[in-house]
Amino acid sequence: MFSISMEVSEDASRDGNLDRAAVETQPDGSSSKIEFSLGNPRVEHVTGVIHLYRQVEAYDGTEGASEEVVVAGRCCRLCVLAVPADVGVKDFCTFCGAYLQYIKEMIFLRKGTGRNTAYMVYLRFDTEDSAESFFSEYNRKPYSLLEKEVVWKLVYVRELEFHTEGAAHPRAGETELPTCPVCLERLDQHISGVVTTVCNHQFHNECLMKWGDVTCPVCRYCMQRTSGTTRCSICGADEDLWICLICGKVGCGRYKSGHAIDHWKQSQHCYALCVESQRVWDYVRDGYVHRLIRSKTGGKLIEVPTPGAEGEGSGGTGSSAGCTKGNEAKYDEEGDAMVASKLDAIAFEYNHLLTAQLESQRQYFEDLLCKMEAEAERRCQSASEAAVRSSSRSVEESKGQAKDAMKQCKMAQKKMAEMSSELSKLKEEKEFLRNLNETLLMNQKEWRDKSRNLEEQLQQVKQEKDAVIKDLEDQARDLIMFIESQKVISENGEDLQGGSLLALPEGQRPVISRGRRGARRQRS
Repeated sequence: MFSISMEVSEDASRDGNLDRAAVETQPDGSSSKIEFSLGNPRVEHVTGVIHLYRQVEAYDGTEGASEEVVVAGRCCRLCVLAVPADVGVKDFCTFCGAYLQYIKEMIFLRKGTGRNTAYMVYLRFDTEDSAESFFSEYNRKPYSLLEKEVVWKLVYVRELEFHTEGAAHPRAGETELPTCPVCLERLDQHISGVVTTVCNHQFHNECLMKWGDVTCPVCRYCMQRTSGTTRCSICGADEDLWICLICGKVGCGRYKSGHAIDHWKQSQHCYALCVESQRVWDYVRDGYVHRLIRSKTGGKLIEVPTPGAEGEGSGGTGSSAGCTKGNEAKYDEEGDAMVASKLDAIAFEYNHLLTAQLESQRQYFEDLLCKMEAEAERRCQSASEAAVRSSSRSVEESKGQAKDAMKQCKMAQKKMAEMSSELSKLKEEKEFLRNLNETLLMNQKEWRDKSRNLEEQLQQVKQEKDAVIKDLEDQARDLIMFIESQKVISENGEDLQGGSLLALPEGQRPVISRGRRGARRQRS
């Protein structure tokens, strides 16, 4: 964060040491002094010294602290240091771009009194956010891609002070608003940004951007061309000067001391330019090189009549012509003036006619341009209407598709609900069947055990029955045998006396013979 203090010196413009910029820096780096120049030397010139003060915190001596800590609080004032001299005011405003509408005040300060020296620009924004955004975007940014080492150098400015001896200030709470030289409106910083150029003239941002020239509009109007700055290199004369186009040596004409023609005789440089009329004289041909000259009154190009063998100019044949040649030169000058005035009138009429024709052409082409703009606007409107219609159709189609999709979605949701209910029923049935299956499996096990037990019991009963049946069969057989034996005995009681009983093998039915008759039946 810097504080800029300007000390305006009343006799600084007379000090020859201000031709170069001087910067003095204190040992601690907290202050520096820069000599500045503000204003046009031919109109209003203010010179002085700029002091830059930096606020720093004291070094605490800890191991982590390696450099000073700068207290950089947010503010709405910035200063651009070391702006190159080839960057004009218009170029600088163009560089600012979209931020120009947020700049309320812009002051250009030339560094020193030289014409090709760098300058500083003081910027005051409407808000702190605009200043911070401008700082973050343009700081260390090069002015040109061809010279990347020449970059923007921005610093925050805490305050700006002007110290002028004997300056008159308005009363507290009152200020006089100046007017813009271009639009003649009041320069109110609350309405539009104000630019203060290096010549100490103030303009609106928009007015200065529309100015196409590199010079200040006020300075161009106020400055008058003077020939006192150019003098003869030998005698120091400031009138009737001619400059050599070959080596650039300035000499006076033959009506003064004739140093221009002496230079031609010595160096054989045959072309010389008149400083006032910008006409080129050829010493060898003893005449002007071109017949078109620019009039002083209106700046128009007029044709000069062909000079005679002894025409006027610094390239005259020498001092041998005498007084007669001087009178002829005066007559030639009067004739040239009359011809030039007539040519000026003709040129004025021609320019007026040309202006009228150009104005009619301009009107014609403007009408044509208006028609083309109307046609283009009509086409744009029809195209926009067609686009709107197509978009409306597409919207309607999209709405229909959306309705169909909604219907399908509802049907799908209904079907999904039915399937969900069916799925829940199937799940319940599955659960019931699973429980039933488990119950059946348990019952099956029980019935299997019961069946096994019954089979065992049946087998046991069968065995017991078989045993009983066998016993009964034995008893029945014994009984049958007994009955048959009794019957046989009763029938053949006499024949069986003295006989013996034999036991038959099991399973063979006993056969009781009945005497001889029975034996014979068996034999037969």
